[in-house]
Amino acid sequence: MSESQLMTSEVARLSMLNALIPEVEKIAKDALDQRKMGLDVWKKSDGSIVTNVDLIVERAIRDVLSEIDPGGAVFGEEEGWSEHHPCDAAWVLDPIDGTRMFIEDRPGASISVGFWSSEGAIAGIVHDLTRGVTYACDAVSGTWLCPSPMPEPGRDIHGIWDLKRGAQHDVEEWILSGLDVGHEPDGCVLEMASVAHGAIAGYVFAAAGWAPFPWDLAAGAALLRTSGGTLLWTDAPEGVITLQDQSISTLDRYSTAGAGGSATLIALGPHFVDELLNQ
Repeated sequence: MSESQLMTSEVARLSMLNALIPEVEKIAKDALDQRKMGLDVWKKSDGSIVTNVDLIVERAIRDVLSEIDPGGAVFGEEEGWSEHHPCDAAWVLDPIDGTRMFIEDRPGASISVGFWSSEGAIAGIVHDLTRGVTYACDAVSGTWLCPSPMPEPGRDIHGIWDLKRGAQHDVEEWILSGLDVGHEPDGCVLEMASVAHGAIAGYVFAAAGWAPFPWDLAAGAALLRTSGGTLLWTDAPEGVITLQDQSISTLDRYSTAGAGGSATLIALGPHFVDELLNQ
């Protein structure tokens, strides 16, 4: 089992997160410098693309975590589980979310560091590689660390709806009624961060044969939980599930369901959670 110091107290958690934020920002700068020198790009066994920078970034974050939180388990997209093996509480890493955008030097890519426990999303740090903005939070205490809150919440809805079926729930109807189909969304993590921050109202990912993985969800789910937003799996076998409150095994189940059919993901900002509940 993980013995992460992140779970010992609020003081320890905030101290660790505040120490980790500048380290992630430094790693981000190094990643951009490395891209200028050239990228090695190849396909993984699952057909997804990866670069040498994905590997460099994940290794750099793991090295930082080994100093900041030596007892904590780590689960990353490129290296899998640390020596702790699968467990209920772990740091969850996506070294480059939006790899294709990163390769093409387009907006939308980010570095994502989340912490997940048996009680759901605990903390998140997301760094926007194009805009240089870092989103960070402690979901347990409800502390939003950065950036400053939006003065007025945005009302745009971003995402992808690539299913033959129509809406099956009120929340899906609401999302589809406002979805900006002409907008190319950022990577999944960054869109969730934008919803949590209040820049946009909602985000949807619904596509046959694929769904985001745990490392695509962990940090964004923590940001949403902190802000009062929500992350929903709307076509789960047992009905609508609030993902940010579930164990990491539920995130795996969600990804597996998406690979075998579809698993609709919807992120809602706090103002619009209230709006839907009060309808």
